[in-house]
Amino acid sequence: MFSGCNLLKSLNLSSFDTSKVITMEKMFYNCSNLISLDLNKFDTSNATNMNCMFSEYTSLKSLDLSNFETSNVKLMSSMFYNCISLESVNLSSFDTSKAITMEKMFYNCSNLISLDLSNFNTSNVDAMQSMFNGCSYLKSIDLSNFNSTNISNYDLIFNG
Repeated sequence: MFSGCNLLKSLNLSSFDTSKVITMEKMFYNCSNLISLDLNKFDTSNATNMNCMFSEYTSLKSLDLSNFETSNVKLMSSMFYNCISLESVNLSSFDTSKAITMEKMFYNCSNLISLDLSNFNTSNVDAMQSMFNGCSYLKSIDLSNFNSTNISNYDLIFNG
């Protein structure tokens, strides 16, 4: 929807009705100059695909997704791929029980300091390769509820 809007500096989505949206893939892909994004009123209850949703969002420092309803999301690959300025992201309400892919989810988020993924249910995930690859400043990560039973590929998950 806003993919490639790399000159966009501000965006007001407070009146957007996203209640019927199924795919949010690449929705904010390469919005490299967008400094802040308020998604508090986003209804994500029917979304099944969030692949690359915030990929290449290089100016963003923090993101609050605590209101996101993700119980139907199956695809989360590269969701925050190359968000090089991202220091914090609130994923406290994420329900990942139906997710099957998380590869490169935080790839090259080189300024992320900590991640609390203690609520992540990864029992259906089969791909996690390079999930945290390049997160060179990551000092703490809570993976206490990660279940790797079905993961077929987690190559380079913590590389770099």
